[in-house]
Formats: sequence, structure tokens, C-alpha cells
Amino acid sequence: MLKSWTGRERARDLAGLGYLALTTSLSVASLALIGPYMANDYFWPGFGSTATSRVLTAVLNGQLTLTASVPQLQLDSPAAALDAVDSGINPSYARLVFYRDLSTVESAIAGLRRLDVARVTYLMAAYCWADIGKKWSMTHTAQRQARCYDRYHANAAVHLEAILRNIDFGTWMALNNARFMTRIGTPIAATPSGPSG
Repeated sequence: MLKSWTGRERARDLAGLGYLALTTSLSVASLALIGPYMANDYFWPGFGSTATSRVLTAVLNGQLTLTASVPQLQLDSPAAALDAVDSGINPSYARLVFYRDLSTVESAIAGLRRLDVARVTYLMAAYCWADIGKKWSMTHTAQRQARCYDRYHANAAVHLEAILRNIDFGTWMALNNARFMTRIGTPIAATPSGPSG
């Protein structure tokens, strides 16, 4: 049997329905109001951002190929003017940055220290020696060892110890203990001039 509503209950239910209708219509109205602001990434109504990012990218890339950094870029200056919009990066830009900015020992060490420890194992390096003192060779042939002495004896990048000293060694060992000990650590420890010798 259904219970009949009293006047108070009916008023409360109608007020609840009115509240739902009001909040829903206000939500729709607010979306209609902020819609133009959400049309682009800059929350700027009427701003055509389709070509803007391409133009800004082209101006910035053009400046970066001239200098290592752009401390202040005046977009309204004649230097920022473009003949045509090219959103691509100059193919030689990566090489320019590599040879100009990333070829110092300092930048190599800083990059190594920023590298995720899990990725250190996968560095594409042909190590010549396990240690800086060149006591333990890691080359596979006598010809490679001779080439290491001739060309790379002063290059720290071919010494495994130089790499391991510039990373979080404890974390790296936690990830690579079995592999490292099987291939490098145990054979070195077994030599007469190993760590204890």
C-alpha cells in the first residue's frame, strides 16, 4: 500500500527537483560561457592557435641554431620575422647541439649522473678496462686491446669504473648484482691481483 504524501513532503520533493533542475541548467550555462575560453590551449577566446605554435616553434628553432640559449626573445622584432612557416627542426640542429654543447667532459658526467640507473647497463660502450688503473682488460681480442691502448688509453668512457663511480652504485648493484658478479666481479676477485690481492 502506498503512503500518501503530506504537503510538507511534497514541498520538500519539489524543492529537491527544482534544485536539480537549477544546478543542471547553471552547469550547462557555465559551460556555454567558458566554451570560447576553452577553444585553445591559451584560454584566450578568439585566438587562432593552430598556426601559432608552428610559428613560435620556427622562431625559437631559428634562434637556437644561432645561439646556445635564448634569454629574451622579442617576437615583434625584425629578427623574429619569418619568410615562411616551417614547423620542422633543422636536421643538423641535433648534431650542432651535440658537437657544440654536449662534447665536454662536464656535460658527459652531468648527463651520466642524470641517467636512470636502470638504463646504465644498456649504455652502448665497448669498455676496454674494468678499472681506471687498466689492470683488468675487458676486450675480447688482442687486436682490440692494442687498439684500446693506442687510441683510448686516456678516454674515461672506456673504463667501466669511471661509469660506475658516477652513478648510484648501490641501486645499480641491486638491479644488476648477479649479472655483474658472474661476468666481471667474480673473475676479477679470482685473479691473483684481485681486490684482496
